[in-house]
Amino acid sequence: MREQFEKLAKDFCALVKLPDPAQVIAGQAFDANGIDCSLNYDDVLTGAHCFLFADCGPTSPTTPPALYHELLVRNFSNFSGSGVGFGISPKNGHLFYAEPIELASATADQLLNTCLFAAQQAQELHQKFPAAAVKK
Repeated sequence: MREQFEKLAKDFCALVKLPDPAQVIAGQAFDANGIDCSLNYDDVLTGAHCFLFADCGPTSPTTPPALYHELLVRNFSNFSGSGVGFGISPKNGHLFYAEPIELASATADQLLNTCLFAAQQAQELHQKFPAAAVKK
């Protein structure tokens, strides 16, 4: 599956004119409508999928409970059973949108649409909770 992941990343970079596919393959962030996104793949852990992550920004103890309620509702209502969802990174405390991408069938166009949807999710949260500690 490593070959499919690298091909997908290279095709995606060509489509959106990112100059260095090696950076995307290595999991480095790229911009999707103002939101940092990354692709992550691990031969052992993720197998037939890679994951798209969209960084929705930092959280803190002052992040309003209404934001967390909104995220749980979205996780349940919109994404139950799909593997898609919101979570907080244990590495940096940022809120992330995550979506698995099936490598056997994914195309660069589909990945672009997924990136744009992820960015839209982050932007909606920024608009709905402008005072929350989730903005960059």
